[in-house]
Amino acid sequence: MKRYLIIIYSLLFAWPAVSQTVKITGTVINSKESAITFIRNDEAAVTGVFSEKRYKVKLGDAGKFDIILPVDEISKWLVEVGSDRFDVFVLIPNENVSIVIDAIETGLMMNTIAKGPHAANFNYFSYYLKKSREKNPIETYAVRTDTLDILEYLKFQKEISQYDLKMLDEYRKSFKLTDEYYNWLKTAYQYSPYNEAINRARAKKKIKDPEIFKLLTAQLSDDNYAAKNSVDYNNLLEYYMHYKFNNLSYPIDMEKFFDFVSNTNFSATTKSVTLTRRMMDFRGLKNDSLYNSIFQQFKERVNDAELLKIVTDSRKGHLNQISNAVKENISKAKGLNEILQKYEGKVIYLDFWASWCAPCKEEMPNAAKLRAKLKGKDVVFVYFGYKDTKKKWLATQKELKIEGEHYLLSAELIDEANDLFEIIGVPRYVIIGKDGTIISRNANGPSQVYEQLIKLAEK
Repeated sequence: MKRYLIIIYSLLFAWPAVSQTVKITGTVINSKESAITFIRNDEAAVTGVFSEKRYKVKLGDAGKFDIILPVDEISKWLVEVGSDRFDVFVLIPNENVSIVIDAIETGLMMNTIAKGPHAANFNYFSYYLKKSREKNPIETYAVRTDTLDILEYLKFQKEISQYDLKMLDEYRKSFKLTDEYYNWLKTAYQYSPYNEAINRARAKKKIKDPEIFKLLTAQLSDDNYAAKNSVDYNNLLEYYMHYKFNNLSYPIDMEKFFDFVSNTNFSATTKSVTLTRRMMDFRGLKNDSLYNSIFQQFKERVNDAELLKIVTDSRKGHLNQISNAVKENISKAKGLNEILQKYEGKVIYLDFWASWCAPCKEEMPNAAKLRAKLKGKDVVFVYFGYKDTKKKWLATQKELKIEGEHYLLSAELIDEANDLFEIIGVPRYVIIGKDGTIISRNANGPSQVYEQLIKLAEK
């Protein structure tokens, strides 16, 4: 979901110099849990980077709690109560809220309602989810969309967005949404169909098709507000730029790509955000001289002080994270260690997946190729079923012919894995060394991890 329409230019494009927060005060009812966890559940609009932090807070008497979360932009968040109960909502910078989370077991999702100041903004997303499920029930959504081609699927997503806009305006007649949030939502509904269609085209391996490209980018134009606020707009823009540059090929010659973007007819803001996103791919480069060369090219083309700061801070933060990282051993997690200690002496490639997770299943052919390339090496492939049912988990294993070591995680083991690896969703991949040391909590997927695994295996 994402964003906007321009109200006051200077306010919308003047980004805050200090970190912003949201304080949540609340109560959890109908639950025996002693703590709950908050997780940001979307990408940063400009950088496209997912936060991987989990924020746990203990529950006091009668389920009461309060927590301060870092919220620098309007963003979707998730709250977990236990391993199988959750809810999703939107937080807005500096809009503190008081909420009640009802964890009564009537389905996976709970009911979270705000009261007092900012309640209208907070409660809209619950209203939206309820209306959306009534219009397009989860149980029938896949059946309705699986056979649609890309054109039909885009049309279907646009119909959903039109319905969403209608819901938004109906809600606004009764509740006082702020202009900031209203504009954010309108922009979300404008661009989300294209992002959904891009994901569908990628899954159907049609993403390089010239006709599909024309279909998905025909309405793309300058939108400075969306460039600094909308994940969906920036994903569409990134697709357009990469396709036009070299038909989505890798590796990308950064100097030529920078020149290409700079010479397009988009506004300076839009082009600068595109280049900022691309810089995120290099924030983890170990070679300082190579990074500095790329960063110098970036600085020559981008004059936006806030974007320069985002790139600089991201690089520093990534390097600090590496230098301050404490090597941990899987033995820290008692339950998981009982499973994994039998593989001591081998590199372990953990794959957290679920039968309901489409991206997880799409990666399984790549996983099969990876297993074949590493056959006979000191690498073991362990597949952890995550928040799944035994029947569907086993059926999907058989259907996809997933070879390896399989374990369906219990609620307790899911909690343990979430805490140790800071899992916010699946698929998630983890690499554990031969001595049980955690090498990577968020490793590359099967199509990009071979070189790292073979080096570790041959040590």
